[in-house]
Amino acid sequence: MEELKNTPDSLILGVRSFKGKDIPWKSRIGNTLTRKVFSYITGIYISDTQTGLRGIPKTFIYELLDIPGERFEFETQMLIETVGKYKIKEVEIETVYDSKTNHQTHFNPLLDSVKIYKIFLKVY
Repeated sequence: MEELKNTPDSLILGVRSFKGKDIPWKSRIGNTLTRKVFSYITGIYISDTQTGLRGIPKTFIYELLDIPGERFEFETQMLIETVGKYKIKEVEIETVYDSKTNHQTHFNPLLDSVKIYKIFLKVY
């Protein structure tokens, strides 16, 4: 919240670190691949493309009402819509996983990945 107050015209991303030994391999691989594809397509490096913790500029909120998609595909669309309009600022946040081997997530690796990569194909 502080970062959004200090830079109200930027999209603030609370980014997780994927460097610790406690990070589930699916999260590490999925984020790395998506980050690289996003960077290739948009020319912008974002260290955590699927973070749900975002501070959104007030002016951007109204634009987001017209963006299609839900959940992870919406988050991807939001980042793409940001390119060239708003600066993106990253703030590192604490990364907590309940279990490295039995990590629970809302992300369906197959279904959600297909939805995200379909968006990338449209942009590319």
